[in-house]
Amino acid sequence: MMEEISPGRSRDAADRLDPTLRRLLRWAAIRWTIRVITTVLLVAMLAHVVLGWRHDDRVTVAAGTPDRDRVDQAIRAAEAYIDRLYQPLPDDEAIVSEYVGLPLVAYFPTLDAWVSPGDGGLRIESGEQSRERETYLFHYVLEDGRASDLLVVLRWDPATSGGLLEVSQVGGDDVPVQLGLGSLAVARWDSGSTRQVAVPLDAGQLGELRSLRYTVRHVAMLAASLYRYRGRPERAERLQHLVERASYDPGGDVYSPLWGASTGRADDYFYDAAVYPDCQPGALAALPASPRYYPYQSKVCSLPTWGYIAMTREDPLVTTMQAVHVLAAHGSPQARFSDGEHFGMTPTSVAAALEERFRDEVGIGSCLPGSCTTDNSSTLRTAVFGLLETELGFTYGDDVARGYADAVVDDLLEVQVQPDGLVPSLHLGELYRPGQAGGFFTAYDAEHRAGTPDSVARAQIDLVASRLDIRREYLGELATNAETTLVVHAFLVRYRCARFGVGCAGPPASSTS
Repeated sequence: MMEEISPGRSRDAADRLDPTLRRLLRWAAIRWTIRVITTVLLVAMLAHVVLGWRHDDRVTVAAGTPDRDRVDQAIRAAEAYIDRLYQPLPDDEAIVSEYVGLPLVAYFPTLDAWVSPGDGGLRIESGEQSRERETYLFHYVLEDGRASDLLVVLRWDPATSGGLLEVSQVGGDDVPVQLGLGSLAVARWDSGSTRQVAVPLDAGQLGELRSLRYTVRHVAMLAASLYRYRGRPERAERLQHLVERASYDPGGDVYSPLWGASTGRADDYFYDAAVYPDCQPGALAALPASPRYYPYQSKVCSLPTWGYIAMTREDPLVTTMQAVHVLAAHGSPQARFSDGEHFGMTPTSVAAALEERFRDEVGIGSCLPGSCTTDNSSTLRTAVFGLLETELGFTYGDDVARGYADAVVDDLLEVQVQPDGLVPSLHLGELYRPGQAGGFFTAYDAEHRAGTPDSVARAQIDLVASRLDIRREYLGELATNAETTLVVHAFLVRYRCARFGVGCAGPPASSTS
């Protein structure tokens, strides 16, 4: 007779089997879940890689023809801005500083020591930043332990298009010191002397405010092209000598396509470490330096070159310049190219993707892997987008692109510091900064105010930039700089040639560049 299994025994058997079954079922479920998720991610990544820059649907943008006189004026003003940053050096060389700052240099004769903004022996604190006033505290700590605190005030005067530099010692020791600003002698204080001085700056002396730092890549290279275009060979040759001393390749820069200098290069040369020669050991040692100027090593050199190159594949600046290069090299808007990560791109597909951003966001913003700013425009990225659209629109008959080229010009003409020197700053309100007249804002918001709104993406980008900044020498409002202004200038020159048929080989006869 079959023994009847009691309910209690049945539950005991179930208790013995259930944990094993549960573990097996759970493991099987996890494995299948992993497989499904992995498959979905791979498909998504493949779609991103292959189709990331493909946008088949393009939308036109309404834009009228920009006024040629305004374009001419903007080009001339940008050239005047660069002229103020230009500085000839011995040995038939020259530099172009990065921006307009406050390069107050101190010489301490008892120690035979120079201390410049950005040096380790000087800490600068920013005080009042208002419409017509800049205030800073320069705190010097010398090698022998003595210290000196200088209150530095710039009072700007719109009536004279200049200002007044005031310097006074407000703390520290009675240390003999000589102060200079560019080629201007500001003060010579011996022991026991009165430590207060006021030096007027007229409109013709604003070039003395050029920063101490200069770069070969990209500023000297672009400036040499600007002076060749303007028929100023002596300046172009001086800058070219600097480029040659550094063993830089003018045709191998990210910006080389701006002036058509990348002819003959591979489609993907942008991702070669040779594009960043200043990051090589000993590169800066070959360049001229003094207490009044020094070669600045780019922020990118703080990272492994391969790592930075990987990041540039997400940067619309590099992708757009590559599209301009490929378009010129192959003569077809449908020429296919790759950056090593995204495949099947064409100049037209890159333009279409950027057109969507230009419509939906504020111009073309900056990007890091995984995030882009959407509430402000990077001026130089917007300019190179305009150049790509100019070539597509006026050389290859793309009517959609032509409208965007016009729209970009309209936008950029609103973000140049005008001759009145007024800067509509996002965070500080309206500022009078005559030294920045003619420069283009490095970034701007939807209301064409200089600066970058606070955002998560912007915080990430600023954090990376601040940690990589090797040497900060100016804490005032840096609304403009040489790189941005040189890029926009090159774009406007090529746009003027394409749209109006003038100034293609040099400034038009009506221009006094």
